Amino acid sequence: MKPGEVSNLSALLAYVSDPDKPDRSAFIDKCCADLEKMVLHAGQALFQQGDPGNAMYVVMKGHLQATVTQDRGGQIAVWDIGPGEPVGEMEILLGGNRGTNVHVVDDAELAKIDKAGFEAAADESPEAIRQMVQNVRRRLQRIQLLAILPRLLGPVDETTLQDIEQQTEWVHLHRNEVLFRQGDAGDSLYIVVSGRLRVVFEDENGNERVLGELGRGESVGEMALITGEPRSASIYTTRDTQLLKLSKAAFDEIIKRYPQVMMAIAEILVGRLRKKEVPLHTISTVTTIAVLPAGGDVPLADFVERLAAKLTTLGPVLNLSSGRLNGLLGKTGMAQISEHGAHSTRLATWLDEQETKHRFVLYETDKNVSPWTKLCIRQADHVLLVAQAGAHPAPGQIESELLGPTRPITSGRRVLILLHPDGQRLPSGTSRWLAARQVQEHYHLRWDTDADFGRLARFLSGRAIGLALGGGGAHCLAQIGVIRALREAGIPIDIVGGTSMGAVIAVLCAMGHDCRTMIRLNRKGWIESKPFSVTEYALPLIAFFRSRKFDEIAKIPSRDADIADLWLNCFCVSSNLTTSKMVVHRRGPVWKALRASASLPGIAVPVLDSGSLLVDGGVTNNLPGDVVRDLGAGSVIVVNVSSEQRLSIEHDEFPSTSDVFWSRVLPFRQRINVPGILDVLMASTMLSSQARADAVIRDADICFHPPVSKYGLLEFDAIDEIVEVGYRYAKRKIQELQADESFMKMIAAAGGSQPA
Repeated sequence: MKPGEVSNLSALLAYVSDPDKPDRSAFIDKCCADLEKMVLHAGQALFQQGDPGNAMYVVMKGHLQATVTQDRGGQIAVWDIGPGEPVGEMEILLGGNRGTNVHVVDDAELAKIDKAGFEAAADESPEAIRQMVQNVRRRLQRIQLLAILPRLLGPVDETTLQDIEQQTEWVHLHRNEVLFRQGDAGDSLYIVVSGRLRVVFEDENGNERVLGELGRGESVGEMALITGEPRSASIYTTRDTQLLKLSKAAFDEIIKRYPQVMMAIAEILVGRLRKKEVPLHTISTVTTIAVLPAGGDVPLADFVERLAAKLTTLGPVLNLSSGRLNGLLGKTGMAQISEHGAHSTRLATWLDEQETKHRFVLYETDKNVSPWTKLCIRQADHVLLVAQAGAHPAPGQIESELLGPTRPITSGRRVLILLHPDGQRLPSGTSRWLAARQVQEHYHLRWDTDADFGRLARFLSGRAIGLALGGGGAHCLAQIGVIRALREAGIPIDIVGGTSMGAVIAVLCAMGHDCRTMIRLNRKGWIESKPFSVTEYALPLIAFFRSRKFDEIAKIPSRDADIADLWLNCFCVSSNLTTSKMVVHRRGPVWKALRASASLPGIAVPVLDSGSLLVDGGVTNNLPGDVVRDLGAGSVIVVNVSSEQRLSIEHDEFPSTSDVFWSRVLPFRQRINVPGILDVLMASTMLSSQARADAVIRDADICFHPPVSKYGLLEFDAIDEIVEVGYRYAKRKIQELQADESFMKMIAAAGGSQPA
């Protein structure tokens, strides 16, 4: 290139660097060493969206325009490029294919700089590259804004894009920063472009409770902005986060010009109000997942590959390791640059762009503490700690140094994954793993069971399917039949929990038993053990029956297993008479949780736990679908076996005990039908939780209600018949539901099979 033609290339350097910086001339020399001059005429395309990004250009003369092809078709202009400005530098800096279409507006001359020449210049001019990245980031923000706006406005044109751009402000926050605090004035709303927010509520006693988390594309602050009331919760970042801010004045102006924005926000608020009793979904917007070894001998690469294969069915996945990252960026050592290194801003911008392009980004850490490992953890919404279940539970080097209790480098949700070679034996010792580290959840995965990886993928994507089993004595045996029908239909159960007798069925399901085994164990407990025989009557000072038989029945599933040891995430619900609160058992001995959950007041002796009296969960929550939802299920299936028939009597006055007795003993007397003591106790137990059960049924995605009211609450002798009723009923209902589009979408994301 002739010396006189370098003037516009110098203009590029003004774009990327301070003229007084010493590396400016070095950058010019390197860029000018091997340039190719190009001449294009009006209407010609320089490149198309999706083309390989293997060179950048500098406009010497003329003008070009960049456009983006929208999802619904059509193109929208995003910026104009004139003399001295770069073209295609985004892909050279950040890697990947072209993100825009660029065509010539009027005849133009360009200087082409290939990737090798650019990288050579970049190595000697880190400050120039840092500034160039900042300018690229501004262009990238415009594309990110364009991706968000259709959710609020529908199709967007150039004028709309410019209007919104002028009204919004970009906000960048680092991890653990405060966006706003509870009680602050509601003077703006925010939209998450990248990163993650945590919503925290503080009650009148100063106790904080996490209500949920918000991810890319979600908004926060609308309610306070519209109502003028103070902020109802505090918002913190869990990792570096980029947001769009709309002030009150800007919001009012946008609503005036684009009233459809108000409709979109109203839909968001209505959706939240409908779920006001349920915490915000904390998982469904998870984008970035770090996977690290919690101990030695972990097949980390194979694990990540299998998880990525399952996540791919739910959306585009980028699987990154340090080696893959270097290959994608075409530069050795990029993965191991320090947090404040010369190319750190370049890498951070590239990673932000990948979050925009992919539903999930998987970060496979190194097996030791390294700059790449630190970056993976800092970027993550979720951190998966993967360990061999048979290994020592002590935290490894990465956990100790980067996730310790003093100064962890992430606020992301931590999940323990325990790998088992197969499912021949129930897990054990899980409590030791949980005691050794702070994690919010854990999962058991069998290496030979592909469906377990599907279960983890559904939890990470917010599509887990939860099953809630209500209480109801022998009626709950029908739930075994429902489980069989679900399994045969290919509908997986990812989390299961129950109340009272429903808790017994839930535990057997979570242990992985097939339905034949469930029937056998229930027959052993409720028929062969004869817990309600005359010999088990007790002096009714505390309860009508002794506790010995109930203890034995509770130990039939397992005498020493912990709830945390079950293959599926599981819980049992009991009621604390001491504190008047519901208790959700997720850890501790299985038998004790079952014993507490099914301790019908007056029938069975309460369970003593840390000074509290625990009784039947039906007192507080007889149909725990809300608990299933709170624990991360995206879809909730409930099985309600409560009788729709209400207690009543066809007499003006209640008959005497002797009249009722003789009417049932003497054949020539007409039988007097009145509720028995068990009926009264059972109805009294569930009375306080009936309104809650009604709300659960309304919220559930699917509600099964097997027709078992003709059977008695203690009619366990009819086990085979009751199970069959539940199976046939559920099978018919599933066939009917297959005509429902939402039901088919739910099971479309489900994979694998379970034992029938």
